[in-house]
Amino acid sequence: MAEKPIESLKLKFIQEVLAENSYDALQEWLDMHEEARYAASTFSEESELIEFGKNYEASIIEGFTKARKKMDTSIT
Repeated sequence: MAEKPIESLKLKFIQEVLAENSYDALQEWLDMHEEARYAASTFSEESELIEFGKNYEASIIEGFTKARKKMDTSIT
């Protein structure tokens, strides 16, 4: 019974995304989806979400590391 509300939300999300006609709005939807998956991964026991969370955190760290290296080289 718990699956029906989730499926309903998924369908509504897909319909909202498909209705968008602006690239910026679509990008915001996709960003929110990724952020929601990460939030779910912090307390989920599903292997797919756990793996997603690890990859998401690694990509954030990699982005900060690259930005830091870029800043360090531009200062000198």
